[in-house]
Amino acid sequence: LNNVKVMNEIVKAFGGNFVAFLQPVRDLHKENTQATHQRTQFFGKVRHEIQSRKADLPVFDLLTIFDDITYNDPLSLFIDRVHLTDKGNAIFAEQIAEILRKKGLLVQ
Repeated sequence: LNNVKVMNEIVKAFGGNFVAFLQPVRDLHKENTQATHQRTQFFGKVRHEIQSRKADLPVFDLLTIFDDITYNDPLSLFIDRVHLTDKGNAIFAEQIAEILRKKGLLVQ
């Protein structure tokens, strides 16, 4: 998260508003029974660190935004473990836009 902190400081220095997002990861989907314990543990630590620094880092956790979507065909959302299909990117972009609107950073 140190890189995120540096990016935030650079953007603020130039008068901007920095926002970062954790993108969805196939291995963390609630219905994925093949997720490795190591990956799940790693992202758990990342989430904990973000929550503990919420006040000074504008990072939004979207790791599991697909949990409410029927997961019959993971290839409809993911090309591989971390890269999204067009459909997955569209859903991810909608979530980002909603957060930015709520923060007043995106005008409709």
